[in-house]
Amino acid sequence: SLVAQNVGDGILPTRVAVRLGQGCGLNVNSAEILSVNNSNFRVIQPIRTSQTGNRAGQYVSIPDAVPDGVEFGFPLTVNYEPSNAILTEVKLGFVVGGNVVAETANILNSADQSNNGVVSFENLILPVLSNIGNNRFGISVQLIGTIDGEDAQTELGDVNVRFRGENTFTPLYLAENTIAGRRYGQVSNEPGDDNWATAETIAFLQSNSFFFNDISAQHIAQLESGRSVLDHAGHSDGSQVDIRYVLPNGTFGSQGTNPFILAIVDNAKAEFDGGSGQTAAQENLANWIRNNRTTITQTSGTARRIFVANGRVGMALLAGKYSDGQDILDLPDSSNALGAWADKPTIVGIERGHTNHWHITLD
Repeated sequence: SLVAQNVGDGILPTRVAVRLGQGCGLNVNSAEILSVNNSNFRVIQPIRTSQTGNRAGQYVSIPDAVPDGVEFGFPLTVNYEPSNAILTEVKLGFVVGGNVVAETANILNSADQSNNGVVSFENLILPVLSNIGNNRFGISVQLIGTIDGEDAQTELGDVNVRFRGENTFTPLYLAENTIAGRRYGQVSNEPGDDNWATAETIAFLQSNSFFFNDISAQHIAQLESGRSVLDHAGHSDGSQVDIRYVLPNGTFGSQGTNPFILAIVDNAKAEFDGGSGQTAAQENLANWIRNNRTTITQTSGTARRIFVANGRVGMALLAGKYSDGQDILDLPDSSNALGAWADKPTIVGIERGHTNHWHITLD
């Protein structure tokens, strides 16, 4: 019931006006990021997770450069009431520790539907954002509009965006924008880019001199099978990196095409079999083995899993032997056998497709 009481002095009447409406204001009932984007890629959450592979979580790529038209987005559907509200603005706020640390401008003009209690985006492309930082964040959707001609809006800061019931997200950033001049094998800009990384992964790369290539796709885009769209079984949590092998001279070479490591092994074997007395190619191989054993061993303390090459390259690196079982010599230091990798970390394994790079899954 509603009660009005005259609070005047009996001389002037008190006029009370009451406005009745649905929900007494504008409300967000739900805001859900959906998994399958308009390219039919699965985004935000890894399909397959494991102790040594993709970590469970929700991952959102945060742009720090103007979109160039080949980005992957994600679908977002917001249900609101009253359904007759007329929206004029939709904004996203990014919340860390209860505070809105970044927000978008009005994104309503990119919506695919905006009426009857639903505003939806089939492929939401985030704008450039700053100040989100390295910690997990929540997302707040704010609606602004009118109800029966009266201004109405929801609160920016309410963490109301969810993905399969979860409302915290890990930010990913493009590593190449922070670490210039150390990409390899990149001949053109891949759709969505291919080196979205967690803050911890970027810090790892900054603390080393490695040349790197694939990390994760934008919003960790995956195929229905669970493989990354970058054609990897893993690489869908921002913490798995392809790293170029150290070359025999101790450098990583140039940013161009990856050196053909198999040729280092084969040239040494041809020289070994030739019996000419020359040792330059064999020294090259021995140096390559020593350099990479040392580098990978030193790095292993920060990793959950490391993969190196199989086949002839893997046999040389791990066993110190050619594919026919002959010993690789410890040149130029001695003519003795180089031997197997004595202190090989237990997390190092072999995997097809790693002839020209090794893979690290960071801890």
